[in-house]
Amino acid sequence: MAHLFQIGWRITVEWYAGNVACKVFLFMRAFCLYLSSNVLVCVSLDRCFAVVYPLRVTDARKRGKCMLLTAWILAALYSIPQSIIFHVQQHPDFPGFWQCVTFGFFATPRMEAAYNLFCLTAMYFGPLAAISIAYTAIVCEISNRSDRSRTKDEGGDRTASGALRLRCNAMTHIERARQRTFRLTITIVLVFIWCWTPYAVMTLW
Repeated sequence: MAHLFQIGWRITVEWYAGNVACKVFLFMRAFCLYLSSNVLVCVSLDRCFAVVYPLRVTDARKRGKCMLLTAWILAALYSIPQSIIFHVQQHPDFPGFWQCVTFGFFATPRMEAAYNLFCLTAMYFGPLAAISIAYTAIVCEISNRSDRSRTKDEGGDRTASGALRLRCNAMTHIERARQRTFRLTITIVLVFIWCWTPYAVMTLW
């Protein structure tokens, strides 16, 4: 819905929907952006808990619901300032031309820069840090398990060929899991940076 409003706004250029619609639309547009980042963080944290604490399976559903609820609440809280800052204002040089803008709200440019920095932190830098930490913890945990299994194999009974074979198979699976997780981590972080960095750079500029 927010994308449809955005397309309509680009076509008409001028804002025709009134002040209330201006505030609601800008709230929804920011809410969608914040929520998408928060959900990615939830997915990363859920995978991290599943790997680091594999025995807590019974808590997974409850934990997932709590994280998603928190993601929605935070997205709504982060988006509220948008509905306050944006308002419909007439162009000073072109009477009758109305636009949904932020002009006149911030007392100083520093206040506006501080707000933009807060938005970028909540939408880009914070989620990027959380995702990176979560997947780094996953890679470290799998690496530690691989090292422990390798140490056990080196100090184990070499005469028990069947048990040794099973441990070797487990080692192979852990090593493959570590490689897949590492590739997945790099891919997710790079795609997140690739998709969000242009928006972050334009906002900072």
